[in-house]
Amino acid sequence: METSDYSRTVSGNIMFTIAVPVILAVLLAACASPAAKGRTQTDNEYFWKRHYVVPIEMSARDLNDEASDPATDRNSRCQDVFYLFAAYVRPGCSSRQVGDVMQGAKSLEEARVVPVGGLGGWVPVFAGRNEEMFAMSLFPDKTGWSDWNIYFVLSRSEHGTREEWLRKGIDFLKGSMAYKRIRLREFALCYPQCKIERFTTRGAGLMVNDSGYRPGSDKR
Repeated sequence: METSDYSRTVSGNIMFTIAVPVILAVLLAACASPAAKGRTQTDNEYFWKRHYVVPIEMSARDLNDEASDPATDRNSRCQDVFYLFAAYVRPGCSSRQVGDVMQGAKSLEEARVVPVGGLGGWVPVFAGRNEEMFAMSLFPDKTGWSDWNIYFVLSRSEHGTREEWLRKGIDFLKGSMAYKRIRLREFALCYPQCKIERFTTRGAGLMVNDSGYRPGSDKR
């Protein structure tokens, strides 16, 4: 083979090797669902990629017991519920799996869980076309307000009554959801003031609206 022919062959092989992954990446991106693109955009625009989470050494039972104890101060009870989600709940869980974590926690009876629809502003989670969003306010006051809130997204269930839809979120968390195929898609823990932790299948993301925040000083 002539040198020039060999060079052309090698160059062609290199270009083919480079082009194939690029083409595949473009095709995969084009095939991604609108929900997947929306989640990725939300992650990239608002949340740090991944962050270190301090290991939570308390068991789910101990956290549930403390969170359900009215003698414990409110902030500690709220933090216990957040620890339960951060340590023991993951996107992809079924109602039964989340119910096993919450263990019929009495704290859920004191929470306000409502569907989120007709959005008029930004929220820390993304709900796709066949998904439903809910908000849980922990230990709210008489007006329903709380500074500790959890947003979560569930896959859509079969059509039911309005009463079933209104109770869907709390039933899912208690493990009593009738539809076994429903799954937790993602959730976000909204702390008082400035910090939000968002959990998706891609991992955990952190958002802090405080220019003076330093991750190294965060005990959580």
